[in-house]
Amino acid sequence: MSLNVLYVEDNQEHQKHSLELFENFFDNIDTASNGKEGFELYLKYYKINNSYYDVVISDMEMPIMNGNEMSKKIYTHNTKQIIVIISAYNNPQYLINFINIGINYFLLKPFKMNDMLNIFNQVKEKLSQNNIYKLSTNLYYDSDTMSINYKNEQYNLTKKEHLLLNILTKSIDNIVSYDRIYYTLWEDDILKGSSKTLNPIISKLKKKLQDDNIIKNIYGIGYKISSYND
Repeated sequence: MSLNVLYVEDNQEHQKHSLELFENFFDNIDTASNGKEGFELYLKYYKINNSYYDVVISDMEMPIMNGNEMSKKIYTHNTKQIIVIISAYNNPQYLINFINIGINYFLLKPFKMNDMLNIFNQVKEKLSQNNIYKLSTNLYYDSDTMSINYKNEQYNLTKKEHLLLNILTKSIDNIVSYDRIYYTLWEDDILKGSSKTLNPIISKLKKKLQDDNIIKNIYGIGYKISSYND
């Protein structure tokens, strides 16, 4: 599983050392030196990628904006964001502010490899569960297996159907522009991307989804999928 991580730590020496460890677990790690810079980078990442970081790892005590303040701001934009807080203290009373806003992952200093393995495996397990999206009653999309499950019947997706559905579900409730879709599906030859080449893929995908209304065309802008709630 390829994961994109934001790591926020004000101590440059500690950040450098920790990066060497974290790179054993995660593929892409961006860094920031305080909560304000971290939050700005978080928003910038979303603006560029139309999706949020998979994981945010943050120190607790930082200048300008601490980990608790940054986490609260992140949750106003993405309530499902997974955040791992780094702390030198394991006293529950000290961590209560983080627990109260919904953070359940804590990594204590100095890092112990077994503790780090345990936390990061929990995070990856949580993220793997998040890769299954409920699109409507009895209809699920599994981005790991590139398949649709409808009433316990599985329908495999082509590569481009998967790329399209993946970018739409990663940006659920938000419009994904035509250009962004063209780039995702035809990155190797962007000139192939057009309504003429996209429309047949949309049509075939809707048949597999058993519902023409799940993927909505926002005329002149792009496509979107809305959240489904029972």
